[in-house]
Amino acid sequence: MLFRNYKARHIWAEERLYSRAASLRHYALGVLESNFDVAEFIESALPRFFGGRKTHVVAMIEECGAPAYADLVNLSVHVDSDILRDARLGDAESRFALAHECAHLVLHEGDAHFFSQQGEFAVKGAEPWQTTEWQADRYAVGLLVTEDEVKSLREIERIVEVCQVPEWVAVERHEAVFSSRCLPPGALCRKCGDFLSSMSSTSGACSSCERQSR
Repeated sequence: MLFRNYKARHIWAEERLYSRAASLRHYALGVLESNFDVAEFIESALPRFFGGRKTHVVAMIEECGAPAYADLVNLSVHVDSDILRDARLGDAESRFALAHECAHLVLHEGDAHFFSQQGEFAVKGAEPWQTTEWQADRYAVGLLVTEDEVKSLREIERIVEVCQVPEWVAVERHEAVFSSRCLPPGALCRKCGDFLSSMSSTSGACSSCERQSR
């Protein structure tokens, strides 16, 4: 179970997480609406991703240390009952909370034992992009807002409205699609802070960080 942050076992570049998340939407039957029910998606689409293994969303009546968490062993998302209700009603923050836990199931299933061995100081010395929480955030952003949706809606306000996501999610996805395509020489790597030498970087990372993220 993921109750806190860990150093991730596998490292992926930001753009790779976005694209993997978009691909996950293909496991839904039919075309997903931009404001799709995330809880229903977890229970109906993820079993196809996991080869027939059932996935569940469990409403928590009493708080157990976190408003939501992913059980990597039993492939279930446990979430506060109010958050689950609000997510189904289209609340942006609640939808993101579910998408974040869904991301943990997809990215970190099978890593429970690896995480349990890390101990109390699991993320000490780790860069933010090397952690499970950073990965789940980026994956959730990509799951809720695809590149095609950004290109179609174009305006951040429209992305927020149509996709029912927090404004920061719309901003991040908008910047990833439109702002980082042509980074000028001298721009700083968004991961390590070094200068970029290439104009063709799409992730905003230098070549060294790109190699480490693959």
